[in-house]
This record gives sequence, C-alpha cells and structure tokens, in this order.
Amino acid sequence: GRKVPKREPEDEARLEFQYLLLLNDAIYDQFSNLTESMALLNMEADLRSQVIAQVVQDLNRAAAEEIRTLIKEDKVDEARKIDPNRYQNIVDVDEIFRKVMKEEVEVEKSLMQSISALDVNDPSRPPTGGQP
Repeated sequence: GRKVPKREPEDEARLEFQYLLLLNDAIYDQFSNLTESMALLNMEADLRSQVIAQVVQDLNRAAAEEIRTLIKEDKVDEARKIDPNRYQNIVDVDEIFRKVMKEEVEVEKSLMQSISALDVNDPSRPPTGGQP
C-alpha cells in the first residue's frame, strides 16, 4: 500500500496552532452572540418592568380617584369596601383608602381653618369698624 507521508513536527505544531486560533475565534464569536442576546434580554426586561410600573401607577391613580369620589359623596363605607378585583388585585385598596381618607381630612381641616379665619363672629378677632 501507499506510505502515509510522515509529518514534520513543526508542521504539526503549526496545524495545532491554527486549530487553536480557529477554536479561539469560534469561542469569541459565540461569546459575543451570547453577550448580545443577554443585552437584548436585559432591554426587554427593562421595558417589561417599565410597562408594569406604568400599569400599577395608572391603577393606583384610578383607585384613588374612585375612592376620593365616593368619600366626597359621603359613601365612605362603599369606598372602604371596593373590590380589589376591580383593580386586578394589583392595587392595595386598603392602603389607598387610608391615604385618600387622610388627605381628605387634611383638606377638610384646612377648609375649616380658612372659614373660621373669615368668620366675623370669631371672638378671637377684635371687631373691625367699631369704636376704639
């Protein structure tokens, strides 16, 4: 049969080196593809969490609006018992109720203070336009 030509050791070393270079390139290539996919996944996750945050904000605002309206109409019990399902169970209806209730009480209080400041019959104020 034919004799397989004997390879020189430096040929073998050169081939091995080329092989390692190619392997290296391939690994780097895969790595950069992976990095790219990771970056895309991260972007997607960021977008998704932004969308979720926006939805939560909108639902919170809507719930607060509804609760405030009910309180203003003196339907406090209804406001207190809003079904969390209406806000996809995302919104903490109780917490919002407490917050809105507190705000409304503050508004009421400052209104009362303004009214009493305007009150002519307020004994804490000296009468105006009378004799000194």
